Amino acid sequence: PLPGAVFGLFRADCTDFTEENALLTAESAEDGSFSFENIPYGVWLVREIATSEGYVLSDEIFTVQVSENGAVIELGNLENKPITGELELTKKDISDGKLLPGAGFRIKDADGNVVAEGYTDENGIAKFTLRYGKYTYEEFDAPEGYRIDTTPHEFEITEDGQIVKAEMTSTSAGLVMMIDKVIMLIALIVYRIGWWATIYCQQILLGMLTIFGPIQWAFSLLPKW
Repeated sequence: PLPGAVFGLFRADCTDFTEENALLTAESAEDGSFSFENIPYGVWLVREIATSEGYVLSDEIFTVQVSENGAVIELGNLENKPITGELELTKKDISDGKLLPGAGFRIKDADGNVVAEGYTDENGIAKFTLRYGKYTYEEFDAPEGYRIDTTPHEFEITEDGQIVKAEMTSTSAGLVMMIDKVIMLIALIVYRIGWWATIYCQQILLGMLTIFGPIQWAFSLLPKW
């Protein structure tokens, strides 16, 4: 059952199905039912003018005819298609843009529940069909020789047929090791330079004390006026 959908009752010659043009409107209850009361004699049209969140508005039109007093007309079950969209993830090598198959991705809903998992194909692409809502995607398995990136990324499906495209890059393990070694080398050089600078400054200070110490002692022997 879908509560919160709004239906309108329209004249038989109506072509613009809006709330302003409706003779009567009704909202579906918790059990999905709705009704119009005191409908005048004649032929009328019924159509959905606002749907429940997460569903596609139905364009189906129902013709009803009131021909006798107190008549009850049932339309039967009306169905709304849920909004569905697609997330398309592409995984690439950060250094040369090469497409990477075998990367595993996990999709979570707004409550943190895992709703889908999949791997990139030979073209480095993974596709997920999802219903209306807010989600995050994150990598849970990296291709061989690459580092895993577990950072969650947010996205949202709001329209039917929507395609959300995202691209993630990955750094090879060898490149990461080389970068780490370069960083360590730079840190060592900086440390050495700092150490040498400290020793140099100490030598300068010792030299200044050696030169200016006797001068200060000589001035101290002068008579005070």
